[in-house]
Amino acid sequence: MRKNNKIVYFHQGYWTGRGPSVTFVTFNALGFYQIGHPIQLISGKNSNFKIKRILKERFGIEVPLNISLVLAPRLLGSHLILQANVFLNLLFKCKLDILIVRGLSFLPWALLLRKFKKISVFFEVHDFFTDLSIRDDVDNVRKRKRYSKIEKRYLPKIDGIICVSEPQRQIYQKYYPKQNFICALSGTKSVKFSFARKEFTYLLGYLGSFDLKKYPLDVLIEALSIVRSKRIRLLLVGGRNEGEISTIKGIVNKFNVSGRVKISPWQNPAQIELLKRQIDVGCAILAPTFLNRVSCPLKVLEYLSAGLPVLATELDGIKQIITHSKHGYLVQNRPEQWAAAIELVYSDFSRYSELSRECLRQAKNLSWENRARRILNSIQEV
Repeated sequence: MRKNNKIVYFHQGYWTGRGPSVTFVTFNALGFYQIGHPIQLISGKNSNFKIKRILKERFGIEVPLNISLVLAPRLLGSHLILQANVFLNLLFKCKLDILIVRGLSFLPWALLLRKFKKISVFFEVHDFFTDLSIRDDVDNVRKRKRYSKIEKRYLPKIDGIICVSEPQRQIYQKYYPKQNFICALSGTKSVKFSFARKEFTYLLGYLGSFDLKKYPLDVLIEALSIVRSKRIRLLLVGGRNEGEISTIKGIVNKFNVSGRVKISPWQNPAQIELLKRQIDVGCAILAPTFLNRVSCPLKVLEYLSAGLPVLATELDGIKQIITHSKHGYLVQNRPEQWAAAIELVYSDFSRYSELSRECLRQAKNLSWENRARRILNSIQEV
């Protein structure tokens, strides 16, 4: 395969939505730009703002990424119009050698492109449906069964599968042993300013969804109530609506820590960067669902890139990124364990500073640039 091949990366969604996938695909494109192999990122369009403006204001990116947005309304909730428009553009107007797809339902279209244009097709996974019997978090069963059929039919026919963790790769390889796999961990953003601290601010931070089924914030809030030092406070950022925020306020009141907890709605990336300067520690409390067990949330990488020691639920996906007692502490989701970890991280500032330095070293290893290089080198070997 030629080293100057053109790569198209199709995100089947809207740019820029609020979901973590938008951040993921944008910085993935940045990583390829940084290694001197820009890719064309194609996504649905849901805004009239200039791409250059969004990149700068939302993501802090000031380089000219190649992003093509397709205006395509949903048809009965599906992306059929978007898929058809992208397929026709790639078939007749776009020269490409490699297509990386993130949406399962686009795989039939991608394989037609593979046939007609003699390209290579890779699928970047972020879920798993082949065997629903091993899932403990499946909703909308009818839709999931359709995805299961797509995986079984089309995944054996493509050129390779890109996974974001080793546990995820192991699961897919069990069901598709003859397929080519690339394991490329998610990247971290570079930090343009120093987070070096001379003393504690005594502020814990949680940046992410308030969905209690996936992220049991009630355990974290109860843990705060157990912590002996009342100087330690908690910042929760990520409420999508008043209902979510009201629910969290109710839990805070239940454990009598209202004076020590600040709750904020979802913030844009620029605002998040400012908030990370205020907190000492990043919390990543996750329910042991299937997806949480095999992957690592982007919030953990956000913490690392800011040099923030991480307190996280001990799950296989997390352990791919965070080493206990080196980048923070891993615990089970019991209030007393979280409380003990919080007290431990605040017990010794010199030890805290060493954890912070190790987080920055790990962030450098896990850059988007390194991820892009890993993917590029691997697909060129297929």
